[in-house]
Amino acid sequence: MTMFVPLGALCRTSHQIKFHASALGNDALPPSLPFDWTITSFSALTTVLHPEFDPKSVLTETECSIAFSGAVQCDKTGLIFHHDLPPSLFEPSGGPQPYDKVPEDLARTGPFNDARARFLHTFAHLQGVKAQTDCPIFVRWMSFGHPEKRFPALFAGESPQALYTALLGFMGGLPFRLLVVTTKIVPRDAAKPPALIVSDPDQSNIATCLLYEWRGWNGDGTDDYRGDEESWGQMLRRAIDHWPLT
Repeated sequence: MTMFVPLGALCRTSHQIKFHASALGNDALPPSLPFDWTITSFSALTTVLHPEFDPKSVLTETECSIAFSGAVQCDKTGLIFHHDLPPSLFEPSGGPQPYDKVPEDLARTGPFNDARARFLHTFAHLQGVKAQTDCPIFVRWMSFGHPEKRFPALFAGESPQALYTALLGFMGGLPFRLLVVTTKIVPRDAAKPPALIVSDPDQSNIATCLLYEWRGWNGDGTDDYRGDEESWGQMLRRAIDHWPLT
């Protein structure tokens, strides 16, 4: 059964794959992964995927700062821990402001220790993807959410081909596929064109998809991170058909 592996950039990718996992098969999703609940720029992603990356270097006491969103950023990787170390961590008493360094004594507290431990745990799961018998499909959502739209460097230097190259190094020659998704919002009263998955002309293991979604969570018109479950489900099923297991 096909395993989908979410690579961010935002939480929607993981939510949608998890939501549809039972319908896609028991192996559609590995256990929790490092990019499930982070804001993951291309720079951060390639840093973590590097074959010599040390997961213990994440969120060290001297390398934490406050990101543009008010959440904690790991300066070593650029990962923003928007859920594990959110802006509310510093409320109501206040604390470091965006772009400030996190004081070392604060970075030794429970929430930071928990986030470090969780990253090590999920990174081990990511490494475990290499042990899969079937060819996994990595999924990267290259669209801006809210308030992540204020983060212009999110996709700096990114292309499907550049990400595929980074994954080649991480997977060490093992087979995999890469699906890069962008979203176009359509009005709630408009029909959504079907998802169209298109293979790269030079590399059949890379495909892109323009996904038509209603705004918010299933068209509720909000900035909800979860997105349009109908559209994502259709796309993930089409990805399985696009790359049938052999």
